[in-house]
Amino acid sequence: MKRFAVFAAAGIFFAGFLFSCLNIVLPEIWSEGDTFRRENYRELVKENGRDFKILQLADTHIGSYFGHDFNAVEETFNMIREDIGKVNPDLLILTGDNVIASNLVNTLWAQRLIAFLDNFHIPYIIAMGNHDGGGFFDTKNDNRRMVVAEVFASGRYSLFRQGPVNIGGTGNYGVNIVNPSRHILYSIIVMDDASEQQYFTGEQVKWYEWYVRGISAAEYGSYLPPAQVVPSMAVFHIPLPETNNARDALAASDPGLAADWIRESPCVTSRDTGMFQKMKDMDSTTHLLFGHDHDNMLYYQYQGIYFVYGVKTGPCSANLDRQGTTLITLKDDLSVTVEFLIH
Repeated sequence: MKRFAVFAAAGIFFAGFLFSCLNIVLPEIWSEGDTFRRENYRELVKENGRDFKILQLADTHIGSYFGHDFNAVEETFNMIREDIGKVNPDLLILTGDNVIASNLVNTLWAQRLIAFLDNFHIPYIIAMGNHDGGGFFDTKNDNRRMVVAEVFASGRYSLFRQGPVNIGGTGNYGVNIVNPSRHILYSIIVMDDASEQQYFTGEQVKWYEWYVRGISAAEYGSYLPPAQVVPSMAVFHIPLPETNNARDALAASDPGLAADWIRESPCVTSRDTGMFQKMKDMDSTTHLLFGHDHDNMLYYQYQGIYFVYGVKTGPCSANLDRQGTTLITLKDDLSVTVEFLIH
């Protein structure tokens, strides 16, 4: 028995030594019983008395594809560069379909995008889109998405994390905005609804609730809405089914604006698994940031939550007359404003 214990201890030691030498990071596995640890999530400081500016880049589509000349990528970079110079944002948020190309070269385009973003020395959050794992002829390749996700995580100023591998999607993680005393002001919850299934899984809904409860308890000692809950923004790619309801509500109150903003029928997630209802129940998420539909944009409050359909940033044959970025500003009193920067 003693000899077995010695061999077992030696095996554990050797395995640990091997993992450390090879710099292997074990996949993150999540369960509802896990203890929430604030230190596992990155933080950005909002200075007192100063607005915190977020620039949303929706569907940048960096890559090679049909219908555009070879200058399309550089023109998109120039537009982003111009808006960053005007706004001087504290954070960039990319809401999916960041690259688009064949499976063979999408990693190279991802590397080019990351190199471009790192030049600004501004932290950036990335949500995965359906095209980030493949190209025009293969938009659902989760293995390929993992490779591209590794590129997104490699950026010097990237806040991207793969997150738990057992809840669905690639890139479920949180980033917290804090004041100089490290009190949590707002949380940004990033989730992937654009992988193989193209909807939020039931496990993602549970993880979202766990995260909201955990971050609120980390700040206030317990989750007790409405007073003891950290406000949050949810970032993903494909619109939730309730986007259609928000569009209809806007059309009823302002038909002209609705027609201008929503030029195509929203292409929503393929299944409703209750994410929006959970967001309402948790009383945390104030804004949804997403993209996916190239000819749409929207800023409208529906059932207490603002839907922010970012204007398309990259080139696309459907909207050559409307490209741009979306500016989200967190004020000192924690109110939020949204402005479309159209080119």
